[in-house]
Amino acid sequence: FDFDAAHRWQDWADPFHRRANGPFTLIYRYCLAGMAANEELDVAAAERCFRKALQEAEQSEATASHAARLAYALLGELLYERGEMDEAERLLGENYQLGTEGGVVDNMIARYVIGARIQALRGDRIASAGLLNDGADVAVARGLPRLRAHVDNERTRLGLPVSPWGSRDHALPDGGLGEITAQLRDETEIRALVADDASAACERAQAWVQRLEHQGRPRALLQANRLLVECLSAAGRTDEAKETLAGIAAQCAAHRSGRCLLPE
Repeated sequence: FDFDAAHRWQDWADPFHRRANGPFTLIYRYCLAGMAANEELDVAAAERCFRKALQEAEQSEATASHAARLAYALLGELLYERGEMDEAERLLGENYQLGTEGGVVDNMIARYVIGARIQALRGDRIASAGLLNDGADVAVARGLPRLRAHVDNERTRLGLPVSPWGSRDHALPDGGLGEITAQLRDETEIRALVADDASAACERAQAWVQRLEHQGRPRALLQANRLLVECLSAAGRTDEAKETLAGIAAQCAAHRSGRCLLPE
């Protein structure tokens, strides 16, 4: 989560990317820079990067590449959060038509999880559940715990059953990816706990907020606070829920990412 260093290294490498044969390193450069910006809630910069990545892919006729798939997915997810549902669905559809072979986990998360969320909002829960089942199958077959954590979290959001984790699924990735996966797993457990013990759910959600307050990860902190609002509301702590909600609503409004507020 050293986003300053991520941007610095991408800028340093830019001349080499531009001299490389083929467009792929430059497409990935824009995707990675955009991912860092998005984690910082610099949504405008993230969108510029993702659109540049797609522009490079289109100009070089590389729209069927793994790199282009990632750009389709990332821009589609960003536009979904902004409420631009039709364009998000089109981009994710382009991504899906290119197949499931290869690529990176962030591509698969957008394809299966955000795709499922859009289908649910369209009223097609069968298609939504089917996408999540496909995502779970890929996660298990390829040993991708972060994708599996996203799928299970989305199933909980939509009121779908969550399959138990097998022994091979329990290991967390190293470093930052492990932290992301742990937050997702805990969020899934907390959502399941709210109905039975809202007080305990509040304690666990608050622990994640406190853990993230000093990590310099604005998007992750926003997500933790959103979960805390749900738990506080379920526990009848309405004033605290409203106060927390006001803060994250202001963030989302500033970045035109209103769907980030919604538990879906």
